[in-house]
Amino acid sequence: MLKYLSVTVLLTLATTSVSALTIKASTTTAATTLFTKMFNEYQKRSNATVDFEPGTSPAAQKAILARSVDFAAAIIPLDENEEVRDAEDVLHIPVALSAVVMTYNVPGLERPLNFNGRVLSDIYFGRIKTWNDERIARLNPGVTLPNLLVTPVYRSDPSGYSAIFTNYLTKVSREWEARVNDSVIVDWPVGAATDSEDKSAKAVQAIPGAIGYMGLSRALKDRLTFGNVQNAAGTFVRPTESSIEAAGNSKVTADGTANITYAKVARAYPISNYIYVLLRREQRYAGRTEAQAKATRDLVAWMIDDGQQYNASLYYGELSTDAANRAKKLLATLTFDGKPFR
Repeated sequence: MLKYLSVTVLLTLATTSVSALTIKASTTTAATTLFTKMFNEYQKRSNATVDFEPGTSPAAQKAILARSVDFAAAIIPLDENEEVRDAEDVLHIPVALSAVVMTYNVPGLERPLNFNGRVLSDIYFGRIKTWNDERIARLNPGVTLPNLLVTPVYRSDPSGYSAIFTNYLTKVSREWEARVNDSVIVDWPVGAATDSEDKSAKAVQAIPGAIGYMGLSRALKDRLTFGNVQNAAGTFVRPTESSIEAAGNSKVTADGTANITYAKVARAYPISNYIYVLLRREQRYAGRTEAQAKATRDLVAWMIDDGQQYNASLYYGELSTDAANRAKKLLATLTFDGKPFR
């Protein structure tokens, strides 16, 4: 677990003289780069502090359910079957789009490899054992692939990345859906286990022939090689801010969520996801004041509006107009002591 990252950020309050406030958050590591930038920029307008602890999406969800933070951030929605009564009070506010990428360690290649769902499921079923397997070769004509063992790397801890990747696999492989399915904890058929994104990245770097899944921001930070993935339209797509945004063009639901893996959009990267801020609809809890509630609301409002300008430069997708409007409507339903507040 990473240490808290303290960043001073603006909270637009109605009064002219306001004592400093501290907003506490539990967030997914998928958003660390973006949140750090956003909060640093928002600092120029603020007198308050945000302490956010990057970790897994399941850990962030537990924190907001436990009422131990002002907001949380996750790349997957709350499980509808877990703590249903309490989860109904939690809003999902989309703030950005990101992607899970397939990183690999195959020396000597000059261009990114192409993957499709069948090949990726066969790799994680243990059926493709070497990188020069004909199933990989067919997707990469003209590429000389080595006779190198394939080592699938996976997460054994509760992970939003596991949930997104396996949700994609259920859509491209009926066998995966029937035998393994999708979850934050997966009974992986084969592979090398890690219990964090950091360890996954290090495993891919250390093991010749390794392949793993992780967030785009992490792969870029560690300068890992990652491939193109065939989408529902049959196109091999590079994960970029524009291809991630294309996946997010489908409408979000009334509760602010959307499943956008394997989206039927021509330019869409097929293992894309939203990043959600999780807020309790009733903001009076755990001794929080109305000023604290307004401060949190104002910060999130800025993230889905002016804050969107920082997404693309950090390889995150911006919200579509539909998603942004839905986020604003949800944010307007917050209450304090049962009453709407300005």
